[in-house]
Amino acid sequence: MLTPPDSFIIFSNSGVNEVVVDMALEVKKLGLPLIVLVSVDHCRASAAKHSSGNKLIDVADVVLDNCVPAGDALVSIPGLADPVGPGSTVAAATIVNLLKCAVAERLTAQGKPPKVLPRWMRTCSVGSQLDRSWIAAAYNSAG
Repeated sequence: MLTPPDSFIIFSNSGVNEVVVDMALEVKKLGLPLIVLVSVDHCRASAAKHSSGNKLIDVADVVLDNCVPAGDALVSIPGLADPVGPGSTVAAATIVNLLKCAVAERLTAQGKPPKVLPRWMRTCSVGSQLDRSWIAAAYNSAG
C-alpha cells in the first residue's frame, strides 16, 4: 500500500482519458503527491473525457510538460498531409532519466546515496550469477 511520503507519477500524453484521471483521483484520495507528465499543449487542446470534467493537469500537484505539440507528431514530410514521428516517448524517457539524476544528486547531498548499478556491472554479461547476487544483496539491504 502506498502511503506518505510516497508519491505517484502518471504518464499520459493527452492527459484527458478516463482511466488516467480515475487513477489520479484515487491517488489524491490516498493523500499522495501526484506528478503528471503530459503534453500541456495537447491536454489544453483536448476536451476532458472524464465524468468529473477534470484533466490530469487539473488534479496534479506537479505538472511536467513533455513539450510535444498537440497531436504528438514532429516531422512534416513534403507531400504528406499530416506530420508523423511521435515525440512523447523520447521526451518521457529523457525526463524520467533526468528525474533519476536529480533525485540521486539530492539524496547524495543529504548523505543518503541511492543504490545504483555500478559501472563494472554495465560491462558484465547480464544474468550472470555475480550480477544476480549483487542485485539481490542491494535490494535486500534496502528493506
